[in-house]
Amino acid sequence: LETALNYINANYANNISVEEVADNCYMSLSNINALFKRKLGTSAAKYITAKRMTKAKQLLMNGESVASTAEKCGYLDYTSFIRAFKRVTGVSPGRYGKK
Repeated sequence: LETALNYINANYANNISVEEVADNCYMSLSNINALFKRKLGTSAAKYITAKRMTKAKQLLMNGESVASTAEKCGYLDYTSFIRAFKRVTGVSPGRYGKK
């Protein structure tokens, strides 16, 4: 698990996938997901999203633009970032940054 967490922490700003994390840890996709579920109580994909959203909140609170934040948090598509952010926080990233 430590290898997977280190990989995610080092690469969340890139467009990484759970498959990529599993490959890096020499594990199958089902094994990596089972490990995350057993040890952290969540899926690997949800962990990656949570890591990205934590960083996004910091960037937005520091005045970073929504587009720049999306890019720095590993989202290639601006709209996907807005959708994911809103799903997690309940507010749009633009509104969150103005708090």
